[in-house]
Amino acid sequence: MTRQFSKSGAIVERKIRDEHLLVPIMRSEATLDSFFVLNETARFIWTRATAGQSEEDIAAALAAEFDASPAEAADDTRRVLDELLSLGALQLKGGA
Repeated sequence: MTRQFSKSGAIVERKIRDEHLLVPIMRSEATLDSFFVLNETARFIWTRATAGQSEEDIAAALAAEFDASPAEAADDTRRVLDELLSLGALQLKGGA
């Protein structure tokens, strides 16, 4: 079964100039003073994950958009999604 995600209520996203930022709003004091800058690949994955696309669909779109191999796109997608989950920016839909 493929994973699907939704945006966590613990994060707000902001675009400032050309930077796409994720800002924690409900965590420990240490993380409240931090923010996360998404690079182009991470922003591509974030946008699709928060729109409800599955991990497999995101990886396929990433491979097509960035002319990457399917295996490389799947690895990059999994790595970024796992990091966004660990930061509390995303949560799994339906306990997947």
